[in-house]
Amino acid sequence: LDGSRHDWFEGRAPWCTLLVFIDDATSQILWLEFVESESLKGVMQATKNYVKKYGRPVSFYTDYGSVFSVNTNNPDRIKITQFERALKELDIEIIHARSPQAKGRVERSNGTLQDRLIKEMRLAGISSIEAANRFVQEVYLPDHNQRFAVEARQPLDLHKPLMDYNLSTILCIKDERKVMNDFTISYKNKLIQLNKEKKAVIRPKERIAVHEDFNGTIHLFLRKI
Repeated sequence: LDGSRHDWFEGRAPWCTLLVFIDDATSQILWLEFVESESLKGVMQATKNYVKKYGRPVSFYTDYGSVFSVNTNNPDRIKITQFERALKELDIEIIHARSPQAKGRVERSNGTLQDRLIKEMRLAGISSIEAANRFVQEVYLPDHNQRFAVEARQPLDLHKPLMDYNLSTILCIKDERKVMNDFTISYKNKLIQLNKEKKAVIRPKERIAVHEDFNGTIHLFLRKI
């Protein structure tokens, strides 16, 4: 899994990032998704789309970008990012490459995409992220994989089924807050007042789980990890 920031639309639209999910065994590109930047929101949304289509992979091989790894004041690798936490909940291993050469397959693929895909989108008159995402799934990927994918030594699909995993409650931002004496919690420099008429008994100093969707909706859970 890698992100490639580039002038994908050759000036017809702002620079953006293409997230590339490539199968290490076959060089088949399983998923492409254009996002504004390699942000937590973009990576989580693309990952959600990927696992909805294919299921849960055994592992993701990534770099040490800030979405994928806590790189400061973390010598023992105890701190994890929101993305690492989400993968752990989905029982997906994350492996960090120590150099671009270590993920050479996806790096070479990025170079190919920056050549061929840009030309194809120019010919198709693509000039927006929304149109580009439709184009890569419906038109570009089938042709690309037919040309460049190879057969695996063992033709087994090791993706695990989603089963009863709720992606909306996993691929989101999770945090925890303490209930103050006036039955408020502080989140992102704002105070949220808890309703006294709630059926559950809420006490000061209890911990509240805060889940934030990427559309800004906030969900509060009492006594939930």
